[in-house]
Parts: sequence; structure tokens; C-alpha cells
Amino acid sequence: MNWDLIWGLFLFVATSGFVVLELRGATEPGGTLSEALRRWLGINPPADRRWVFGGLFIALLAWFGVHILTPWL
Repeated sequence: MNWDLIWGLFLFVATSGFVVLELRGATEPGGTLSEALRRWLGINPPADRRWVFGGLFIALLAWFGVHILTPWL
């Protein structure tokens, strides 16, 4: 199996789907992924869970950065 081709096709399909959804969502208030994440994390409107979920989201992004840039994790 050529994993570079498989992952490349996966990224192409996922990115294409994201672009379609994001463009459609941009035409309506609250329709983009960024706005949905802010709602789910409790950032907008502010909710008590925003500090916990926001911290977990930051930890996920930090882990992903380390995972991609180093062979550690």
C-alpha cells in the first residue's frame, strides 16, 4: 500500500469537504467551524466550562504540534 497516496487522498477529500461546509456556513450567522467551536467550548456565549474546555483544546493543539514536529509522541 502506498500510504502517502492514501493519506494524500484523505486530506484532499477532507479539505474539499471543509471548504464546501465553510463557504456555505459563511453565508449564515454562526455557520462556520470557528463559530461552532466557540459555542461548543463555551466561549461565545460565555459559560463556566470555557476554562476547562478551552484548556483542553489548547492542550490538544500543543500535543498535535509536538507530535508533528518531533518523533516524541
